[in-house]
Amino acid sequence: MSILSREFLKEMAYKYALSAPQTEAFVDRYSGDGSEQDAADRINISHSACCGRMTGVYSKFCFDGKGPGKFYQLQVFLI
Repeated sequence: MSILSREFLKEMAYKYALSAPQTEAFVDRYSGDGSEQDAADRINISHSACCGRMTGVYSKFCFDGKGPGKFYQLQVFLI
């Protein structure tokens, strides 16, 4: 995974009006390495809570729909 800078991600979170919990999950998920579970562990929330936050993130970036792939679609967009 290409690791993006936390500052860039915070700017994008502000631009797309992410909530504080969404920003926390978004910044950790895209600036770090590993799975969604790893991100949840790093920010001390459950996996389902992290999934819920990221669902809101994808929605605000207009990456809707069911199934996998939104993480990588948003990553390509950010890069």
